[in-house]
Amino acid sequence: AIACDGSTPLHLASYYGHIETCRALISEGASVGAMDNDGSTPLHNAAYRGAASVCSELIKRGAEVNSKQDVNGQTPLHLACEGAHEGAVRVILQAGGDLQAQATGAEA
Repeated sequence: AIACDGSTPLHLASYYGHIETCRALISEGASVGAMDNDGSTPLHNAAYRGAASVCSELIKRGAEVNSKQDVNGQTPLHLACEGAHEGAVRVILQAGGDLQAQATGAEA
């Protein structure tokens, strides 16, 4: 099921930090790389909210830490840093988050 904004149930579970729900959705075939209408992936949502354990789970299940930029040109690392979410920043960096990635959109 996809909402009018393009978000999937995994986007929502990631946003709210519900790790067990994320695991269940992924086990049933939810795409960790799905993008909503703003270009955000579930990893963007988890990073934005500072849900480090969800970030870790999504990355473990194949979420790409660097290749997806949202409508504002931001990677999950940008969003975790913007919110001062140290745990999420560490998880993303340990997974190879690009320290040199530059935001390209209006929020840059």
